[in-house]
Amino acid sequence: MEKTNTRAAQAIASILETRFGRVEAQALMNGRARITRMDVQFMDVKLMSELCERYRTRARAQILAYRLWARAIRTESDPVARLYGAAEGAALHRRIGDELKLWYCAHRDYHAMRRAYLMKCMGPRMRVDWDQAA
Repeated sequence: MEKTNTRAAQAIASILETRFGRVEAQALMNGRARITRMDVQFMDVKLMSELCERYRTRARAQILAYRLWARAIRTESDPVARLYGAAEGAALHRRIGDELKLWYCAHRDYHAMRRAYLMKCMGPRMRVDWDQAA
């Protein structure tokens, strides 16, 4: 089991390093380790909140670009331009999906970190009404 966890951690680290760079990947892995140890600090929660906001803004920008493309392609009369315009629309659609997945993962992790931090602050016996806290 230990070997599997090590391989999985190495695979996650290599994916993060490829996508975000060495420094960001190390910061993300440290944050992930803190979540599993339940050693979440306030600044970790704040950073995740800011990341969620950044990813949400990027997703909304992609959605706006897609809507502008859809409006522009409707008035296009040239068949070649419509063909390449359709390919552009498919690419925009994929980007929206990627941005939304990234936002969803960050949003889910933010709430997990927030819960862990609140449980750490309040203690194990404190009950939290998560419906009202959200």
